[in-house]
Amino acid sequence: MRRIGLGILLAAVLLAGPWGCGRSPRQPLAFSLWAPAVEGPARQLLLKQVAHFQSKHPDLRVGLRLVPAAEYMPRLEGAMATGRMPDLALVPAWALPRLAASGALRPLAPLLHLQLLSDVLPSVRDQGSLRKILYGLGPVTFPQVLWANRALLDRAGIRPPAGADWPVADFDRALAALAARDPDGVVLDLGLGRDRPLLLAATLAALLRSAGANLLDPVTGRARGALDGPRALAVWRRLRHWLMAGWVQRSTEPGAFAAGRVALSLGSPARYDRDRKTLGDSIRPLPLPDFGQGSRSPERTWLWILSARTPWPGVAAEWLEYLLSPRELVKAMQVSGGVPARRRILEQTPRFRPGGPLALFGTLAARPGPTWPQRADWRRIGARLQLLLDRLAGGADPAAAARTAARAIDGTGRPAEPASVPVQPQRQKTTPGKGGG
Repeated sequence: MRRIGLGILLAAVLLAGPWGCGRSPRQPLAFSLWAPAVEGPARQLLLKQVAHFQSKHPDLRVGLRLVPAAEYMPRLEGAMATGRMPDLALVPAWALPRLAASGALRPLAPLLHLQLLSDVLPSVRDQGSLRKILYGLGPVTFPQVLWANRALLDRAGIRPPAGADWPVADFDRALAALAARDPDGVVLDLGLGRDRPLLLAATLAALLRSAGANLLDPVTGRARGALDGPRALAVWRRLRHWLMAGWVQRSTEPGAFAAGRVALSLGSPARYDRDRKTLGDSIRPLPLPDFGQGSRSPERTWLWILSARTPWPGVAAEWLEYLLSPRELVKAMQVSGGVPARRRILEQTPRFRPGGPLALFGTLAARPGPTWPQRADWRRIGARLQLLLDRLAGGADPAAAARTAARAIDGTGRPAEPASVPVQPQRQKTTPGKGGG
């Protein structure tokens, strides 16, 4: 769809006056953005982007609201429930399906140029979609990989995989070899700490996807039949073996990898610059174990979503295309350490393109991304999965432990709604300009 520029849209609004939209010709168009309040370079970048966007459009008044991170999602969902959702909001990918299923969001694809959409990485598009409809986009993504201390691997005689997949049998042998030379035998940090239920759920979901399984059934939205299915059991058996052998770190211990206390540690691309200061060229990214369907990566991604009630979808499209422009993507990548959301920028970035030290991230980001069933309470699911790991570490039968976990998850409130249930979108206000109507 060819879009009308923001300047034309604003001109139409101002000329329409009180008959067109109830505004005075001199009253600026108000446009609201919400984001969690973070500190440091990321906050400064967002403030500069808002100021720049404002300067380019003097007839636009951008209202940016930064909400304390601990309060952000409850306040945003409260605003949505009372019809006071901002025009655009930044949300974590795991929350998007639930928000989209409520009918509160407007699809983005009809508003954006095809050239941009075709350049977005598959993992980013998948995380921003529900039933193949795009509801969210963000400038960077954070695939999680296993960071390896190459010096410790060499000492144990381990040859790491050359590609983007690490067969689980080879991975199992690598853990045994590393543990044989480690003082306490703890060599693997998978992010299974009790204080990180979302990361725990995402990591286990990635391992299950690698086996062709799921945490929750994509049709019924229930854990029974998925988490305790035959393909999933192959993952739980391996995890029980690793846990009982004492190879897996169960506590959250910042700095353990950089200090050489664990040889393999789950982390994002941002770890490279930080831990390289200590480990030098010994640091290397490696894929998670491949259970038969290719290694998969848990991802942390924040996405901009658009209110279905906004009267200014064209303004939102301008903002998103500005954030995903090459110059702003490079800035976001440099500030966050994340992977740029567009293939073009990924291929132009020396560290991510083939042959670069972080090329693995580009390969994984080009694969299908994780999908989060709607209406699932992932924090509570993470707590139930932690109990599952406790039982496996104690030697419980994997099939029985998985059945118990599945029943507990399905009993935590309403199950995830089946993906086949259609969502009735709210009627949209027809507005002048791009994307209206």
